[in-house]
Amino acid sequence: MSEEKSESMKEIEKRVQHEIEVRTEAESVKLKTLTEIVAEQQTKPPKRVLVPSLECDIPYRDLTLGDYTELVKPREDKMSLVVEILLRTWGKADATVTNESLTQLGLPTCLEIANLMGYSVSQIPLGRSASKPSKPPQNPPQANSS
Repeated sequence: MSEEKSESMKEIEKRVQHEIEVRTEAESVKLKTLTEIVAEQQTKPPKRVLVPSLECDIPYRDLTLGDYTELVKPREDKMSLVVEILLRTWGKADATVTNESLTQLGLPTCLEIANLMGYSVSQIPLGRSASKPSKPPQNPPQANSS
């Protein structure tokens, strides 16, 4: 019975020690304002993503909330969304990325890059449907009720 208590006590002591470490670490973390956080993000080096079809890495920055609110606005040209995503990510890290230069890349490459950055654009209609239209449901034969 005393072995059980000693194991229980060891577990309790371990938990208490962990809690002390967590609190100590939390107290040492610097309090920052949003202005400081945004300024730090803008000075960090851009992220990089490997694009297999291009056989190279490309730099990019994440979309901001402000970018997102612009991207979700309704648009007639769905492909302009892909270009806009790449301008607001890849273009922020590489000044040579322009609307004109992006339109010279192949569509599969642009879609691949956006997807590799974590921005799923697979729902953009490309003007062709892979599935056939569904047939209307057929009514099963009714049993005669006599």
